[in-house]
Amino acid sequence: MTISKEEMTEYLATDEGQKFELELKSGLLSKRDELLGQLTTTKEELNTLKSTENTRLAEVESTKRQSEEQRIKDTKDFDAYKLFHEQEVEKHNVELTSFKSKYANNEVERLITEVASANSKTPAPLRLLLKERVRSSINEDGKVEINVTDGKGETMYFDGQPATVSHLVESLKSDEQYSPFFAGTGVSGSGSQQGAKATAGSTSDMNSPQFNLTKTMGSNI
Repeated sequence: MTISKEEMTEYLATDEGQKFELELKSGLLSKRDELLGQLTTTKEELNTLKSTENTRLAEVESTKRQSEEQRIKDTKDFDAYKLFHEQEVEKHNVELTSFKSKYANNEVERLITEVASANSKTPAPLRLLLKERVRSSINEDGKVEINVTDGKGETMYFDGQPATVSHLVESLKSDEQYSPFFAGTGVSGSGSQQGAKATAGSTSDMNSPQFNLTKTMGSNI
């Protein structure tokens, strides 16, 4: 027998129908919770397996390295033994440089995000501009350095010294071309509100991996 939608609605409005609906929901919720629990357990097991496998691979690599070192040592070939350790040192230096580079990039991302948020109520366009003008590097002492560039990609200077991000922000605020980026923060400038909305609305361009805000604006700072 086929039940129409209207008949089902009327049935669910009765005490019996509401009891049936409650039992049905209870069963579904119970099954959902069971599946979620299984999913959580599976994820935990996969994470444990991944961690265990990484540990195992590290141990295998360590054992392999020790075995190779002992083999070379047994040959009493000093040059080969020296070369082995030089290669080991170089490998660790490459890994350390890669780690420092990632750390430096993360520091720049954190800095420009904070600066953009502090200087605009619509920080996305300003953040993109700062991202093109602020770079990171690792100096000889292994410390992170923040480098500010002008619109041509050259180091930006202020009073004869490399400019800071604060100097860059102040120069952008005083430039009519970029003052709209600071709308809503009390920065003066004709048409700033309208300009900021127009820039912030260009989401298709801003989301493109090829999007270059400085080139788009034609900066010559």
